[in-house]
Amino acid sequence: MAAALIRFGGISFSHNPKSLKIVGKKNVSSVTLSGGEQKLLDVFDDISTISGTAELYGSGCFSDYEKLLRLRSRNKSEILSVPELGAVRAVLSGLSLNCEPRKDYISVSFEFRCISDEKKAEKIMPYKVYKTKEEESLWDIAYKFGTTVDALAALNPGIRRIDEVEEGKEVRLY
Repeated sequence: MAAALIRFGGISFSHNPKSLKIVGKKNVSSVTLSGGEQKLLDVFDDISTISGTAELYGSGCFSDYEKLLRLRSRNKSEILSVPELGAVRAVLSGLSLNCEPRKDYISVSFEFRCISDEKKAEKIMPYKVYKTKEEESLWDIAYKFGTTVDALAALNPGIRRIDEVEEGKEVRLY
């Protein structure tokens, strides 16, 4: 499949993805009749994951990357649009850097899990927490886990000071 412009949660991979992999599955719909006999009603293809690699570049690439990190941490489905497929509901379940970011350039790998029910989002992306060590700040934790201080602060409204988090405090990462 040729690479195509994709859009998720208001963010466009405006130049690419470099690679795109779509994994589907067969869904079978049937009904059990009286007497125990099963009747096949429908067999249809359903997309389960869309993954790939992309390059973000230009003056807004770091801002776009931070927006993607926040979308990943929200644990909520958004509309994912891929021109050949149309629009589906999905959760950004994976986002990682492929190399050290350079000025106006970031290379990332991504994975979207397609869902049909908003309640499934929490099963796809369970919460992950980290217990703080002595004298850690949200900056330290953000650096350690490849996220932003803003994303951590949004997920942890009970933390009043980002520069000083008490030892043993559970910090939600996503």
